[in-house]
Amino acid sequence: MTNIYPIPFNKDFYDDLTKNLSDKKVYDAVYKKYSFTKTVILVKILHPKRKFLLDELSDWLLANSLIEKLLEFHEVQKIKSNGSLGIFVTDKNEVAINFAKDLQDNLSDNFNISIGLCRGNVLLFDLQKEGWEIAGGPVNVASKIAEDSGVVNKILIEESVKLPKNIKGENFKFEISHIEISGVAI
Repeated sequence: MTNIYPIPFNKDFYDDLTKNLSDKKVYDAVYKKYSFTKTVILVKILHPKRKFLLDELSDWLLANSLIEKLLEFHEVQKIKSNGSLGIFVTDKNEVAINFAKDLQDNLSDNFNISIGLCRGNVLLFDLQKEGWEIAGGPVNVASKIAEDSGVVNKILIEESVKLPKNIKGENFKFEISHIEISGVAI
């Protein structure tokens, strides 16, 4: 009988998970394969409730189409985007900030949006069918400040993201889910 690896992850990832991860050398090799330092951009689009479901779906499609178009102009990797929530990563802080500003400029005319940025070590997994999955502290922090801070139409940049000298903003400090998060809002 052949083993069928679980969807949605690809076979390479499944094979890595079935290795003896209690062996430190094996664990370190597998961890290194999926571990990257990235700046995470998380955008939450707050859609108004509509009378008809088709109108709500149209809003999601419009937002996602705008995001897809902006991706063409930035060195940003899409992890997932559905018109309500988008998660993206890049190696460079300045690229992340410029992408976030373009999202803000192009989406805020039609939607209320919240954007959170955080930098650090994440795990990236290639999915079998399409796209990526991501895990790690920076994703959680970017999510907290974008989705749970209550701040709308601002880019909240956590202090792990080093700002270029030409970027100025207001300092912020939140306690969300018993975690203190600080940075700059632009």
